Amino acid sequence: MMDAEVQAVINSGLDVTPHWGDIDNQQFIEIVERNGHELLILITHGSHQGIMLSDGLLPTEMLVGAIRDKFDMVLLNTCDGVEVAQMIQSECNTGVICTIGEIDDRQAFYTGSLFVRELARGKSYFDAYKHSRPGHNKLYIFLAGRTSMREVKQIVVDELHQLEERIEKRLKAIEQRLTIRPQVDYNQRVVLALVIAVILLSIMVAWNT
Repeated sequence: MMDAEVQAVINSGLDVTPHWGDIDNQQFIEIVERNGHELLILITHGSHQGIMLSDGLLPTEMLVGAIRDKFDMVLLNTCDGVEVAQMIQSECNTGVICTIGEIDDRQAFYTGSLFVRELARGKSYFDAYKHSRPGHNKLYIFLAGRTSMREVKQIVVDELHQLEERIEKRLKAIEQRLTIRPQVDYNQRVVLALVIAVILLSIMVAWNT
């Protein structure tokens, strides 16, 4: 199934540089050094100690050192990837999508394939994750990095704007059913604007602290 997932990535329409087969520790380091992409997809076996390559385990510490400051997002499609992902996020300031525990090859294939398909359709990393994660998801998590955090912030701001529009439409619907004095209507709009402004300001302050 790993070869099928690699083929799905290649066929996604994204600009990819595939490497698969027997890749040892030294070759992996050389590959990431030549990197020209924003996303790293790792399709292999793994544990809480690192990822498996052809010559054995690549420890998390060495993996972090190899990819630091080179990628905006890492898809860690291995088993037991949480501890590895947390160190990548912390040390590299990189977003990571990873598995929480054991996962069978077929589920890993479907999730990875759907993720790259959604990216090819123009979705952000976070949106692609939301659309590709399994139903009743207990298998994958999204850890935001510097780029993905901006995406999440923008999504929250967009949703707040949508909420404002829905509230505005609801007020107009109430106006059509009830006779409301102009002064009362004006006061409602002022209160609504102040509430939305306070919400947006609180979020911006939280992000910048």
